[in-house]
Amino acid sequence: MQMKLSYVLIFFILTSCSDKPKRVSPAIIKLSTAQVFLDNLRDSLKVEYLAADSKTMKQPILDVFHERLQTYLMSHSIDSINVTVDEVIVNGWVVATQFHHNDIQFKYQLTFMKNMTQSWDSLYKFMRGLKTGSDICVDFDFMGACRVNRPVNDTLPIFRIFAFPTPLAFGGK
Repeated sequence: MQMKLSYVLIFFILTSCSDKPKRVSPAIIKLSTAQVFLDNLRDSLKVEYLAADSKTMKQPILDVFHERLQTYLMSHSIDSINVTVDEVIVNGWVVATQFHHNDIQFKYQLTFMKNMTQSWDSLYKFMRGLKTGSDICVDFDFMGACRVNRPVNDTLPIFRIFAFPTPLAFGGK
């Protein structure tokens, strides 16, 4: 019995150590540079914030991470972000949207004009057509504001980014 168990164990070890490439989750492959940066920044914030001993040490950490987030968003595009659509509110020519990826939120409200270019009309139709609860990959146009919340608060996203969605490679910005 022990000999058979040894053979099974050796066979298992040999087959698991084959030269075949390991399958990588498609979600990992499709992460954009922006999404990886945002995830890493959020994770770093959690670690540093939770390691701080007092409130006086925690607020400067939030300030530093807000500056890092703001600087990144001002100088890089937010392309190909995998998100869940939380809310789409259409009121005439006004479209308000809210999305999330884990505890990172993207939120904005755009007011469109009755007479708009074809590309803005395309964006208007795209935003109106978003379905609450769907998982999609979109680009975001950052509108200059963001917020960093305490990572121990379960009611608020850690990062709130004020940006509106655009279809991938939208040319009408």
